[in-house]
Amino acid sequence: MINADLPLGYFDDNVLDPISRKGQEEVYNQFADLLSIIEPNMANGFEPCYTVAGFFERIGEGNLWEKVNIYEGTSIPLESFDNRERLADEISKISNEIIDRIKNHEFFSKHNLNNIYQKSCVDFVGNNNSNDLLNSTFYRFGSAICSSEEDHFSLIGRDLWWDRLVAFPVLWDRPENIQDKAAKEIWVRAEKFYDCLFAAYHNQKLIDFGAPFTRLLLQRRFIDHFLRLKNLKHERKKTRWLRRLLNLYRIRRLEGWVKKYRWAFKFNIDLVDVKLLHFAIYGFSIFNKEGIAERRPGICVTCDPIEVVEQRLFLCMGSHDELSRRVDGWDLSLCPGKIICLSYQNFKFSHVKTIDVKKFFEEYSSRRNRLNGLKFKLRLFIGVVKESIKLKLGCRHPRSRCLKS
Repeated sequence: MINADLPLGYFDDNVLDPISRKGQEEVYNQFADLLSIIEPNMANGFEPCYTVAGFFERIGEGNLWEKVNIYEGTSIPLESFDNRERLADEISKISNEIIDRIKNHEFFSKHNLNNIYQKSCVDFVGNNNSNDLLNSTFYRFGSAICSSEEDHFSLIGRDLWWDRLVAFPVLWDRPENIQDKAAKEIWVRAEKFYDCLFAAYHNQKLIDFGAPFTRLLLQRRFIDHFLRLKNLKHERKKTRWLRRLLNLYRIRRLEGWVKKYRWAFKFNIDLVDVKLLHFAIYGFSIFNKEGIAERRPGICVTCDPIEVVEQRLFLCMGSHDELSRRVDGWDLSLCPGKIICLSYQNFKFSHVKTIDVKKFFEEYSSRRNRLNGLKFKLRLFIGVVKESIKLKLGCRHPRSRCLKS
């Protein structure tokens, strides 16, 4: 049972690993001292939260989807996208197929996971100082999964199912392989797919079971911008000068966006990152004595680069605002906590920055930030106009070779 008087804490694996290695008690002590200074509320203890994502990363299988393919032979008929109810039925079928394939895949068998877990316990032996932390997280979770009395799929199934359903390749193997000409048509269908997932998440209250909503936010937003960029490049070839100028401006904006944020979006790997982001934004779902789910803010700790962490938050904030504006009845409220960003070098942690997620979102929505955004767009547009004029003048020069863009 969660102690309501203690703050909740969630550690990225890049934090849990160094503080738990045998012979590195001093690293644990240094981390504990630093954490109590950064966040005094944790000085007298905290409730460590642990997840399926953390378990798979700790046993060295954080990138498991690179070798476990459960999509082969599964698809949505094209005609289903013309009818919302039929599309929802097809998604329901796919959900059941994904669950069955995960359940029956040899990789996720109790025998295989037990072997991997036991091997990781040999390779990764916690030190004396970290034993209490590991006993309440990694060892407890591993023992439950590998116990002969436990239905281990009930512990891992929901997280794995949701991760694969969100990343389901609606009409592509990878977005990069889509032809520019087909991008718009494919996005129309993909958007309908994601809208169905949004509705399912909201209506079925999947947030109460800890399914990371941030996985869906990141997936949808990145695919949207990526396919719009492809389509604009195709459309620009057949437009007149003024329309071409506007399209070039949109292309440059999206190119900058994709370049900046593509490393914040991970198509197939690192289960922990999206879980940590979800906890920081929407809080931890805790079931009380009456069995009712309540969300509480908590503290997440990571050694991921601060730039990437802030980019992920920025992406999710934009998507959350969009949903709040355009979907009637949307009431998935925020429950923001904190993200402590650390750096680990030479067997020592150092504090980089603590992000108060509520303040981060307030700054995102501030008048000053909107003004800076308008200034950026104006500078970009002026730059695009200059670029377009140079291209047009270059085409008129008698010795120039004008190539169609």
